Formats: sequence, C-alpha cells, structure tokens
Amino acid sequence: MQRAFAAKVIGPLLLAKHLAGQAATGGSFTFFSGVAAWRPSPPGP
Repeated sequence: MQRAFAAKVIGPLLLAKHLAGQAATGGSFTFFSGVAAWRPSPPGP
C-alpha cells in the first residue's frame, strides 16, 4: 500500500513541486496513471 501511494501520489506531487518554476504562467500539469503498470496483461497469442 505504501509503495502504491508513493508511486501514485507522492511521486507526482514532488515532480510538480520541483518543476513548477519551469511551467508557463497559468500553465498546469496533468498526471494520469493506471493499474497496468503494476500488473501488466499477458502477451497476446
């Protein structure tokens, strides 16, 4: 649970914190993720 929280919440927050000075005035960051990174689907036929 802690690993998932760190990857999905803490990581993006720290990234935004450290990159905020490089964003244009009024700019924004969009973060998205999914569960496929944690349990990828098996390869196709």
